[in-house]
Order: sequence, then structure tokens, then C-alpha cells
Amino acid sequence: DGVRLWEADTGRELGQLKAGVCESVLFHHDGQSLISSGAWGLYRWPIRLDPERGPDAIRVGPPQLIREPARRGPIKATWLPDHRTLALMDNEYARVLLINSSNPHPAWSRRTVLSSGENHRMTTISASPDGRWLAVGGWYEAGVWVWDLRLRRLERILRPKDAIDITKFFVGFSPDGRWLVSSTH
Repeated sequence: DGVRLWEADTGRELGQLKAGVCESVLFHHDGQSLISSGAWGLYRWPIRLDPERGPDAIRVGPPQLIREPARRGPIKATWLPDHRTLALMDNEYARVLLINSSNPHPAWSRRTVLSSGENHRMTTISASPDGRWLAVGGWYEAGVWVWDLRLRRLERILRPKDAIDITKFFVGFSPDGRWLVSSTH
């Protein structure tokens, strides 16, 4: 039903954003906005205090379009460590987009494209904390794709020997970026 914003200490619901089905919701590191990605596209939602509604009230929005919705597959995003660049899965064209979200007109911002070859079924995306690696898990594409972000190239595809064709891979990096973990479903 969209995105809900909660106050962690009290559990009080602060707002609901009409954003459609979302695959990712990410706070910007400065706490002044959040990013939603899903069926309606990739959006930035500004967050600011609203003293007219009370001392603890906030106002979220209006949303700013960063990227139009894709026609195929989930749209998941993650921040790169610079907190300006978003890595976004684009299953329709078998690629990952690196989008500079600091552009005043984010829908027209420059982007870098990382090809995922034949992988049109990416399921998860994760960047290492040091910004060196980016990994995506696949579905029906048995394996994990790993890019070297410094060189902007696909470094390897990890394919476990016991994976079957219907496996979904989920990925994440350790806090120091030394380890990549995957799980399957």
C-alpha cells in the first residue's frame, strides 16, 4: 500500500506515502529525504519539519521523479557509499544503472550502465561499504554477478555447484566489505 514512515522510539505512524508497490525504501544519509523504488518508478521524497501542524510534525513530499518505472521485473535500489549514487536494477535491459541522484532534475541525470549480460531476472542488489564491489543475485539465472565499480566492469559470476535453475539468490556484503554472502530460496 505504499510506504509508511514511523517514529522508532514510540511506534507512532508519521505518514503514509502513496508510492505503489515498493521494492526498496532508502533514507538519504542526511535524513532530509528518502528514496522509493518500485512499480511506479524511482522517487525522492523530501522530508522537512512542519511547525504549522505541531512541534513534532513532518511533511514528506511532494515526490520528485528520478527514473520512470520499468516494464519488467522488480526495481530494487541501493546507495553507493558516496550517498549520491544509486545503483538500480533494470531487468528489462539486463543491466544495473548507476544514477547520480544529486542532479536538480534527477530524471535527466547522467547514468552509468553496467551490463548484466543475459541476466534479466535480478532479485537483490548490494554495494560493498568501501564502494569497490557491487553484487546482484539472480532468479532462474543460477548465480551472483559481481562488478568492480572502480573499473566499471563485470568481474565474475559466482555459480554454486549445487544450484538448480529455479533458485533465487539474495546477496549482501560484510561491514568491512571483505566478504560477500548469498542465500538462496
